[in-house]
Amino acid sequence: MELAYTLSTSAWEKTDPDRVKGFLTYIIIRQERLSDGRFRYAVKELQDEDVKLRVVYVEDAAGNQGPLAHVKNCELVVDGDKVQAINLDGDCLVRKPRQ
Repeated sequence: MELAYTLSTSAWEKTDPDRVKGFLTYIIIRQERLSDGRFRYAVKELQDEDVKLRVVYVEDAAGNQGPLAHVKNCELVVDGDKVQAINLDGDCLVRKPRQ
């Protein structure tokens, strides 16, 4: 399934991954649905020798299945604990600026 179908088009937009700076590759360890459109993920940076897990949040998902369900690893841009961009093999979405 294309990533665009798993995120709200009012909050996320498709873009060229080459236009986005700051992607890091993460291994997805665990996903948890918190509420409508909000998911918590335990992730680990792929290049990190430490085994520390990091908790990040994806907001404004479309439907009950998280956008990273069935994904083992992907590129993310994270600001604090909020995911701002997702790249799955060139299928890239970024959060629209909040109005």
